[in-house]
Amino acid sequence: LSVEPVEPRYLLWGPAFITYIIILRMSVQASQKTSRYIRSVIFQNSDVREHRSQTVMTDPKSMRLIWIDCEMTGLDIDNDRLMEIACMVTEGDENLTIGPNIIIHQDDVLLANMNEWCKTQHGKTGLTEAVQQSTVTEKAAEKQMLEFLSLHTPPGLCPLAGNSIGRDRQFIEKYMPNLAKHFHYKSVDVTTIAELCKRWLPDIAANTPAKKEMHRALDDIRESRLQLLYYYDNIFKRNQ
Repeated sequence: LSVEPVEPRYLLWGPAFITYIIILRMSVQASQKTSRYIRSVIFQNSDVREHRSQTVMTDPKSMRLIWIDCEMTGLDIDNDRLMEIACMVTEGDENLTIGPNIIIHQDDVLLANMNEWCKTQHGKTGLTEAVQQSTVTEKAAEKQMLEFLSLHTPPGLCPLAGNSIGRDRQFIEKYMPNLAKHFHYKSVDVTTIAELCKRWLPDIAANTPAKKEMHRALDDIRESRLQLLYYYDNIFKRNQ
């Protein structure tokens, strides 16, 4: 039996090929480690997220909505202040718990500098006079709201709900930061559904219950909830 001699070029390529395979394998392993590292950085709160996910599934309170409405001296977050704040907590389409409705004292100079719309509207509803007579500070109001919400909702898990709720959240974040931390970062903005209905379901939008536009905190969130229930009955429920 004769064995043909191996050409020198194959002898040279053999070790090189083996080296290439080793380097390639090391590269893949390094890439996998890098990928795991990147995921750990991006999802650095994965333990918290996992805990939150389990909490949402096991704690029915996490499915509740926190309804809040504020009346302010205006919409300028740097110069205007809170006059009234009210809240309620709902679960599903029936369960409802009314929370505090608090009138907050503000300085007469601030009230005198309100724009004409605020002067007229808050004067007509009696809110301006009530604010002048109130002795409740923003800090005290924040404490009352937190005490109520802590009894009915887990911290950081329940969305804020209402009409154009983004502006209310901004004022709460600035003047009641501890209360703001209790809300989930997501919101249920009824105004969004209303605007989409105008464009996509005009027949449903046309029959939306008329608002009384009281511009008092508790009255407004009650109307917002009834508005959302109307959309639930006429849009979401009918498609189930």
